[in-house]
Amino acid sequence: MRKILSLTVVCLLLVMQLWAQTKQVSGKIIDGKNGDPLVGVTISANGRSIGVSSENGDFTVSVP
Repeated sequence: MRKILSLTVVCLLLVMQLWAQTKQVSGKIIDGKNGDPLVGVTISANGRSIGVSSENGDFTVSVP
């Protein structure tokens, strides 16, 4: 019984670590007409209060 309980706890801790991971998303925002980079554009994740502004069109945001 003790082994099963210990194994269950270890599995739950491993699953929690997987859920806690964040992804880093990066890219470049450009004008569709002439291909110039867009400066100062705000990029945000849907349903989250996470956002960044682009610099020279480039952005990097970490999202859970």
